[in-house]
Amino acid sequence: MTAVHERRPRVAHSGFIRWVFISLNLGLSRLTWLHDWLPTRMRESLLIGWNDEMRREAFRSMGKRMYLDVPCELPLPKKLAPLCETEPEYRFESEQLRDFYVKGWAGPFDLLSKGEAASLREIVEEVRTTRTSSVYALGEGHTAATAGPLSVEAVEECVNTRDRHLDCPELWELFHRPEIVERLAQFLGPDLLVWRSQFFNKDPGKPATHWHAASCYVADSLTMPALIPREVNELFQITVWIALDDVDRDNGCLLFIPGSQKQFRPMRVANLDEPRQAWWHGPGVQSDHPYAYPHPIPKEAFEAGHVEAVPMKAGQFLLFSERCIHGAGPNVTRDRRRLGINFRVLRGDVAVNKALDGSDLLYNDFSSTRTRFDLKNWGVGELKGCSRVPNRVSKGPETGIHLKPTGQFDG
Repeated sequence: MTAVHERRPRVAHSGFIRWVFISLNLGLSRLTWLHDWLPTRMRESLLIGWNDEMRREAFRSMGKRMYLDVPCELPLPKKLAPLCETEPEYRFESEQLRDFYVKGWAGPFDLLSKGEAASLREIVEEVRTTRTSSVYALGEGHTAATAGPLSVEAVEECVNTRDRHLDCPELWELFHRPEIVERLAQFLGPDLLVWRSQFFNKDPGKPATHWHAASCYVADSLTMPALIPREVNELFQITVWIALDDVDRDNGCLLFIPGSQKQFRPMRVANLDEPRQAWWHGPGVQSDHPYAYPHPIPKEAFEAGHVEAVPMKAGQFLLFSERCIHGAGPNVTRDRRRLGINFRVLRGDVAVNKALDGSDLLYNDFSSTRTRFDLKNWGVGELKGCSRVPNRVSKGPETGIHLKPTGQFDG
């Protein structure tokens, strides 16, 4: 009891400091005429991507509840029908479409045979461990650590697992498989853009992946949204997760909170001395489903359907909305790795990595890895159709990276 009372003043003090910092930052963010006069580091940390609801929630709660991304809703469409004609073998019925909007994900679906999955595992291992990325240049003024004791090796590992579809033909071909594209088009329409991809490797003994969700990806840098959709309350992005190993509860399969995509909620910071110790703030979520591990998920949460695990066979894939709160358990096995590929697909009318004036961002900061990524060689990939807004577009990895500059676009 004494320890609890001794801790309270520190928590209260941290909360006040956090509130003061947020209030000053938000005030400066709105004084755009002053930004050019501020020191570079201060200017780059301004929360200029926050909207009024995000500002109000942080201010009213004195920093104890915050939206980590643009608040939005994902209602059930008035008409449940595919947005694009497709091959009969991949066509969703209206009930399957409804199920996606109700739960937040669809699948798993078959994609690769056992032999194909084994071959792809070898390629991914080679790419992430020995093939140097040509997407993000390393070094001062380019892609590098932004803060903390992050080693050069850690930055290189981060770079080698990110957006390798831009310089790896095998991945580019994989993402174009009709089993994936034909299903995505029914939710997003005839124009599809790949804007991000990543390898996820979880060796035996590795810890769980904390709960997270995203809408426009303000959470990456806490400053600017990476995505600018036509309408935030529509479905404009779907994530594809491909399993290269068999995955289940023991080695860390994906976990979802069904229905949580319907309304994006703020976070309630539970321990202000440790900001990652937080809970999603909302009915049926905050008391039972902690955001950060090592807090266990009660068995009753699975039995009651509050949390659902999605096992997958090697070679299968899953479609899900990033707005659906998701994570992954720890790998508690002794000899079973969990390797997967994740890539994120947009409608063709979504702008990506833009400054407030519409110009292309030169870099992006990612708070989770404390890394700044140089965007010189980055561009969205046209998976199907074309970009309908002036994005920087990569033409694929066959002969290197070729970008279509802003303003030169179809449509």
